[in-house]
Amino acid sequence: MSLNKPFKKIIRPFIDDSYLRTVSNTYLLENDYSNERISSIRAFEIIVKDYLDILDYIEPHDNNKNTYSHRIYELFLRTCTEFESNCKSILSSNQFTKAGSWNILDYYKINKASKLSDYELHLNIWSPTTKVLKPFIEWNSATPISLSWYKAYNNVKHDRNNNFHEANLDNLTLALSGLFAILFSQYFIFCFDSHQTSTSSSTDDQNFISTPKSIFKIKLPETWLDTEKYDFDWNTLKATADKFDGFNFDTV
Repeated sequence: MSLNKPFKKIIRPFIDDSYLRTVSNTYLLENDYSNERISSIRAFEIIVKDYLDILDYIEPHDNNKNTYSHRIYELFLRTCTEFESNCKSILSSNQFTKAGSWNILDYYKINKASKLSDYELHLNIWSPTTKVLKPFIEWNSATPISLSWYKAYNNVKHDRNNNFHEANLDNLTLALSGLFAILFSQYFIFCFDSHQTSTSSSTDDQNFISTPKSIFKIKLPETWLDTEKYDFDWNTLKATADKFDGFNFDTV
């Protein structure tokens, strides 16, 4: 049996495998679903702008992936902090009740709800070939673990003198792709542009979604079971007082 209500800040395909039945009437744009969409996407857009500024000086090429600098360090920390902010917001929106500070092992729980480990991204501005990015592939694990780029973030944040080399272009690019993937897992194509409530996108023959403005192409998970998919009529559901469910992260 499929799900008759959407979870907050968690996209799922409908039973017919579509993610968006209508652009103008969707739970994804409801304030009760998320009141942070525009702010979160604007933060990402600013980070992308600063990333492209760095690429004016460092060619996005395999030969330069280990290049590190203070500019990369600064943007790496901002990107990972924004990732953490999104994780905490997803957990808190679904009433995660763990006391104390949350960490990467708590963020791992989001993979169960959103299949982040199945996301694949392509960065076409990379050379000599398109850079294939799977920022959460390490979460394809039965036990909670960290992520290589997130470990690097913590290493350089807490001991820059000894770990400065980990603030490199490759880790920054992975972190940026991870941030975009977690935004996509909440807002679908509406994360492509903070200034619009609707957006046009294209899907290629490999099922990668993109827009002319985006630096990434992104491919959604294809392993959803019918029991994990949504099946509701938003026109009817949106008129009810209790139109969203919470994903139970406490039991993951």
